[in-house]
Amino acid sequence: YIVGAPDLEAIRRKDFSRPQEVAQKFGIRVCDPLILVSYHPVTEEVEEAEDEIETVCESIVDFCKNIIDSEKAQVVITYPNADAGGRRIIKVLKKYSGLPFVQIYRHIPYRLYLGLMNLARVMIGNSSSGLIEAASFGLPVVNIGTRQVGRERAENVIDVKCNKEEIVEAIKKAVFDEEFIKRANSCVSPYGDGRTSERIMRIMEDNLLRNDKGNSFRS
Repeated sequence: YIVGAPDLEAIRRKDFSRPQEVAQKFGIRVCDPLILVSYHPVTEEVEEAEDEIETVCESIVDFCKNIIDSEKAQVVITYPNADAGGRRIIKVLKKYSGLPFVQIYRHIPYRLYLGLMNLARVMIGNSSSGLIEAASFGLPVVNIGTRQVGRERAENVIDVKCNKEEIVEAIKKAVFDEEFIKRANSCVSPYGDGRTSERIMRIMEDNLLRNDKGNSFRS
């Protein structure tokens, strides 16, 4: 049975931090662009982890300094997961922690993370949340590299290689291309509509009722 991703239920119910709460927590100006970054190591590319995250960070800095006013830019970066190569990524991230428009967090509670997605202008990285949750927000995503190869994605996703020019161009498209933004905002998520538990319960009830008619159950 295909029932959809359970995490989308929180989005459908709007069970995430409100914009005012997110703005206060992170010191975000709601009227200025927010870039959310979540980049994890790729198991088959551990040796390239440092170079890859360096490319990602330099692309974002280039965009913030040269394409939009760095005084208006806001970047929130999450730590990578615990997979091999994660420490290499953290080592590079710390080099960018001194930039006035960059905030880096070891952990962000899920409700706040969804609240950030709700406010963000673009999400950048290779996290599964860029494919699964982001579509339900209509959030433009720049998906980098091979980590999500083979997974379904909606029209809000721009796939690029870990190349600075490609990443910068994709960010520009996600932030400024009105036609793409419109498609992203109205995209249909391939991961469901946030009614997973209802479907699971209905399937279980139907099967239990069907089995109950022809079988006896013992505890």
